[in-house]
Amino acid sequence: MRKNFYTRLKKRLESILQQRELEEQWEYDNLVDKNGKSFRRVKKYQKKNHISIHDFKEGELKISYPGYKTEEKFGKKFYDYRVDLNGIPLSHVNILLDIFNKTKQYPETIPDFYILLKDIAHHGYLIDFGKYVHLDHFPYQPLESNLIFQINEMHKQLGKVYQHSGNENWCYSIKELAWVLSFIVLQEDINYPMPRYEGRRMSFYRYVEALALNDPSIDTTYHINDVIKRTLAHHRPELYENILEKGLYMCELPF
Repeated sequence: MRKNFYTRLKKRLESILQQRELEEQWEYDNLVDKNGKSFRRVKKYQKKNHISIHDFKEGELKISYPGYKTEEKFGKKFYDYRVDLNGIPLSHVNILLDIFNKTKQYPETIPDFYILLKDIAHHGYLIDFGKYVHLDHFPYQPLESNLIFQINEMHKQLGKVYQHSGNENWCYSIKELAWVLSFIVLQEDINYPMPRYEGRRMSFYRYVEALALNDPSIDTTYHINDVIKRTLAHHRPELYENILEKGLYMCELPF
């Protein structure tokens, strides 16, 4: 049986990073976790390099490595990296805000965005883009500056950094969205592998929650700020019952 898209992508990317590690001779610190177990973590000031992933009409997708969470423990290496689009480091928050912003302006796109997210959750950037080309033809306006300011302040209060340039003055094309998502959620599969942990499921829960805020068929009692806080949380937030009832959460993903 052929392995799913994300399993294949993970294996390929880990192989590339393993080779880069050997060539560049990364240095590690020897540490001890809270349970007294020894592990190694890449040195904080290890030189960063890039891998070019894909060229778009108006920019380039790269990954920056090694990330500060790159570790060796339990006899296994966990590679960490950052996803950059057009030189901007992106996060889940940038992505969910882009989806939220587009569907708020054009609610008629909501059903197709649900389908798109499910498609990417299973097939990554190998989706049939022809099915979604119409979504690029809407004249979306970038995220409003007052919301960007509000989200930036929220991140500061939580001791986090929001890359507001990832939402200022532009919106992602469907191809950019699919490619960026594929590598951002793959990091979750690496750090928190399914089935023991949530992996990329957690990411798609948050994307769906952002999308559902603009869905007139769902009586949501939360705000986009709540979705962002849940995205940044270091625990597993309980799923919203009304979204569960609609069967919109992608609880069953291949691993």
